[in-house]
Amino acid sequence: MSDRQLPLPFAEHLGRSSGDRYVGRRIVVTVRPVRDLLLLNARQKMPVDELSERELAVARYIAQGSRYREIARRLGLSPATVRNYTQAIHQRLGVRTNTELSLQLQTTDDLRLALGEH
Repeated sequence: MSDRQLPLPFAEHLGRSSGDRYVGRRIVVTVRPVRDLLLLNARQKMPVDELSERELAVARYIAQGSRYREIARRLGLSPATVRNYTQAIHQRLGVRTNTELSLQLQTTDDLRLALGEH
């Protein structure tokens, strides 16, 4: 690959959709259409980007201070499943407390906002 070519997975992603995110091994790129152009915002990949949509939903509720029962009711899960998700999230992000989890989510959210990601 020469320096002037986009990585193939990213180029294929651009051909399939716009207004979406590409999550690579090291970067996250948000693609937004602006008139007849595509606006690309790139940033370094963060551990939070590795979470599934369900894990991210659970993590956001935890960061808001919701209890397991409340999260379970909102997401249609059992409290034990929410506990299991929480343990997995802590392990994947390398955090020990919900406060650390909250800080990591806030940092990622601030960066996403600054770059115009949704």
